[in-house]
Amino acid sequence: MIIVAWNGNRDLSTIFNGNVFKKALSVFITAAILKLGQAILDVILSWKAQRSMLMYVKLGYILKVVSSAAWVIVLSVTYAYTWENPPSFAQTIQSWFGSNKHSPSMFIMAVIVYLSPNTLAAILFMFPLIRIFLRDQIIGLSC
Repeated sequence: MIIVAWNGNRDLSTIFNGNVFKKALSVFITAAILKLGQAILDVILSWKAQRSMLMYVKLGYILKVVSSAAWVIVLSVTYAYTWENPPSFAQTIQSWFGSNKHSPSMFIMAVIVYLSPNTLAAILFMFPLIRIFLRDQIIGLSC
């Protein structure tokens, strides 16, 4: 994923400004919302086939929606803690979950965990020998 941020200033070094960087990191919340929309659309578009689906396939769709919704909540809550003078919505979220001074690092950790499956997929794609080794190990365990 490539993030392009524009602050309206012609100086390119403003991306390293803390406030601009925080605003650019909100793209992960947008990505989580889009994944939630995709999961809901998957359920809607496969609704007619639900009678012929196996139980674990139905469970997979349900877990996809639930995990996507959980990521939207987790990323939104941890992002609300990054603002020093948050808007009223972020203040409401902070009042629900308490206030913590170490929260910006919590948002960064949430983003790292959120991106870890994509990172693993990219590593396995770039190094097919690792993928083949892991596949052989899994097949060896199942025999």
